[in-house]
Amino acid sequence: MDAHSDQKLAQFNQIFDSFETQFQGQNAKLNESLELLLKLLNNIGQNPMDQKYRKIKSTNPTIKEKLFRLTKAGELLKLIGFVVHTENQDEFYVLEDQHLMELLPYIQHLRNRIELFEAKQVSQQEYERVLNIQKNHQHLLKKHEDDMKKEEELKQQMHYDRQEYKTVEIKDSVAVNMQSVQQKRDQSPIQHISGDADFNTKVLSNNKPVIVDFYADWCPPCKKLGELIESELSNSKTVVVAKINCDDPNNAGIKQRHGVSGIPAVFFYHKGQQLSQYNFTGFNPNALQNAIQKANQLSK
Repeated sequence: MDAHSDQKLAQFNQIFDSFETQFQGQNAKLNESLELLLKLLNNIGQNPMDQKYRKIKSTNPTIKEKLFRLTKAGELLKLIGFVVHTENQDEFYVLEDQHLMELLPYIQHLRNRIELFEAKQVSQQEYERVLNIQKNHQHLLKKHEDDMKKEEELKQQMHYDRQEYKTVEIKDSVAVNMQSVQQKRDQSPIQHISGDADFNTKVLSNNKPVIVDFYADWCPPCKKLGELIESELSNSKTVVVAKINCDDPNNAGIKQRHGVSGIPAVFFYHKGQQLSQYNFTGFNPNALQNAIQKANQLSK
């Protein structure tokens, strides 16, 4: 329930007004009935999980006499959230779980109306004084609720902003990391080739000796040779290894120009020129060592 809904509050006040009309001139009786109602509701508010307090037996002699002499007592209880159950021919008004949170605002409304009713019995001046106090209290309560709502909205916005900032921060971090990875790749002596332009830049235009390794992922000898090359040259500052995947369509022209018919196939380049005496095919550790030795000599 929206505890401050105008419609609900209007219904509540109309029912309470009917109590005053019904017992006009019988203030003591009305006070007795209202105090009993407030006590029953307070018991639930103080013991919300105790089922015995959430059942009001309308056939109980005291409750029947003092509460249900109010003609619209049942209507008020239903407005609050009670439902009628019958057990062994006894009628109960039961407040179900989903209405528990709606109870406290109604208790406060009831207290306010009782307070006004009692003040009216003293004098019109006292009634107006209490009414003004209640209005000020309601105004402060509304302001507090509005402030709490704004604070919650601000917290949510700050959370959203932090999430946005965090997202941007993560994106920036990823970008930096990717840039760092790319820089490491570019600086690594082992370069992967994809396409003619890449080959021209990393092999033909390179001033360092370049060992070109044609391979395929499915080829066991290629894998063995690749591991050997990496163990020998992964930290080299003077020799570059150009890895060319023969299954990459972008490398088909490069493979054809080199006449590669078997893999692994290694070609030796220095300053754009191929030194064919150091080329070899297959897993050949000795030939690889000769090529590396020559590359190191050329780098001096």
